[in-house]
Amino acid sequence: MASYKNTKPKLRNVSLIAVFGLVLFSAVPTSLDSATTNIRLVIAQPEDPFPVTGNETLTPAQSAAREQLLQQEGFSVSAIARNLSAPLNILYGSDNTLWITERVGKDIVRMDPTNGTKLSTMSIPNANQSKGQDGVLGMAFDPDFNNTHHIYVAYTYEEDSAEGIPEHKTKITRFTYDAATNNISEPLDLINGLSGSGDHNSGRMTFGPDGKLYYTIGDQGKNQLALACLNNQAQHLPTADQVVAKNWTTYEGKVLRLNPDGSIPEDNPEINGVKSHIYTYGHRNAQGIAVGPTGDIYVAEHGDNSDDELNRLIAGGNYGWPYVSGYIDDKAYQYYNWSAAENCSELTINDVAPAPAGVTVMNESQFNATNFVPPIQTFYTVDKDFNFTEQPPHAEK
Repeated sequence: MASYKNTKPKLRNVSLIAVFGLVLFSAVPTSLDSATTNIRLVIAQPEDPFPVTGNETLTPAQSAAREQLLQQEGFSVSAIARNLSAPLNILYGSDNTLWITERVGKDIVRMDPTNGTKLSTMSIPNANQSKGQDGVLGMAFDPDFNNTHHIYVAYTYEEDSAEGIPEHKTKITRFTYDAATNNISEPLDLINGLSGSGDHNSGRMTFGPDGKLYYTIGDQGKNQLALACLNNQAQHLPTADQVVAKNWTTYEGKVLRLNPDGSIPEDNPEINGVKSHIYTYGHRNAQGIAVGPTGDIYVAEHGDNSDDELNRLIAGGNYGWPYVSGYIDDKAYQYYNWSAAENCSELTINDVAPAPAGVTVMNESQFNATNFVPPIQTFYTVDKDFNFTEQPPHAEK
């Protein structure tokens, strides 16, 4: 019998929420030792509590995750709600309801966690969703939400370029919640003009114990797949002139730290001689962010074909991407610089096959940064001779 210890001194209720496709599940431990706050794994789930309905189609990754959840010992599982519009971020509100961003629905849903009843649907004005990973993203309650009623939301939108062509961008907006109308209003942009993409927006946020807002912004999917010919900016840092001009291009692949009004905190790290919103850099696609029991900030990050990461954020730290994925161990991951190839547009993009002529390849051990921060833990790390085409360990790209 395995045992997982919770570090909090008091624990009255434990619930885990998982989202697969259009279905929202709750998982609660079948046995809880309140004296030691240990969650004990006791029995396996005997049958499928949430059979897939006829109008639902799961991807292979969703099916695998669903089966893993079914087999997880010590947790009972039940479906809370179905037919959500790509739920992305879930918060438990002080009003004892679930607040859920719907990425495709472009709104926030408040839901009764006991029966899945939708209590209100709050649309996000001017949000734009047209691709695979854009739309309404993460959110965070103001630390003093019960008094301010402020909630912070990240979402993609369209902005006209100098040529008059709509560009995909991202912003973080503060809204005020009105309990009388069950709606949000008074939008105030903290920061706009951030890069937006159909891939790797990340868009997760949380307030730290220091009262600052931490926000993950992904590498936008550059230098891979359909965007392989675009230069990945995760290792690029802004100049002082770019910060003054509010040119946020180099914010891609970073974790930002903002004051609640969107300004740059005075104690943000000075990296490469420039102080900006950037707190850490060298990130790929951080899709989870949380505050630990001692106040440290942690992010869960999607790897490429291997090496998902759990990272603890250290001010000014370089987390290695795209030169390093996981540890510097020269295992399966190598950096293929597709975007630098003169014939990039003519190439067949495949980063698990030998690199074609014209594509520079870099081993992880060639990366040498004094501020590199290795992950606390990696997942799906495999040896260099692993055959990804026959046995893919990891479905996210």
